Amino acid sequence: MSGLNQTVLDVSASLDDEHIAATSIDQYKIQLFRTKTTTRIEQYAGHSDLVTCVRFNYNQKSLISASNDRTIRTWNIATG
Repeated sequence: MSGLNQTVLDVSASLDDEHIAATSIDQYKIQLFRTKTTTRIEQYAGHSDLVTCVRFNYNQKSLISASNDRTIRTWNIATG
């Protein structure tokens, strides 16, 4: 997948298998990809340290991430 330059820390697939969210050790952000094309369609930045976990929310409209900066964030997939 283009955009993931280092070791992947976590990955999560949407329930409809349309999207994959991933984090890697070289960036403090989450990257969102289309599953079929593996094209990056969005990235979400705001953590100040490694993002260690990312999951799609049950409604599939948001992502939840946890970071070594000791924060948990919610990201609206449509607006960031």
